Amino acid sequence: MPKIKLIKVYDTRSGCDYCDYCDCVKETVVDDMSPWQEVSEKDLQWLQSWQGRHMLQKKNTALVILQDITSQETVTGFIHDIKKFVEEEDKREIEREKKRKLAAEKSKLAAEERKIEKAKKFLAKSGIKVD
Repeated sequence: MPKIKLIKVYDTRSGCDYCDYCDCVKETVVDDMSPWQEVSEKDLQWLQSWQGRHMLQKKNTALVILQDITSQETVTGFIHDIKKFVEEEDKREIEREKKRKLAAEKSKLAAEERKIEKAKKFLAKSGIKVD
């Protein structure tokens, strides 16, 4: 039988809700923990149903399910996935930086070309022939 714990959660925030980059203070205070309780699969289904989640949310209560998934394969798999994710993010960041540099160079060249065209038009207006 699965074991569950009900936790009373108080979530206090200041700042924006969707930003991870600003100095938002996000703190979750956990209080009023119940002891681990064994429940039947049927009761667990009720707690995990949308109605059950709705009632728990109304009472600021989170459901924690204890499931032993710790094995060497699982831990190694998680670590491998994390390392792979970090490597991919590093590669993406390098590609983004290359694209930014290329765009900046293109922008700089286009600005220089505009200046040259503007100078040519000015000289042409002045009566000076420019090739």
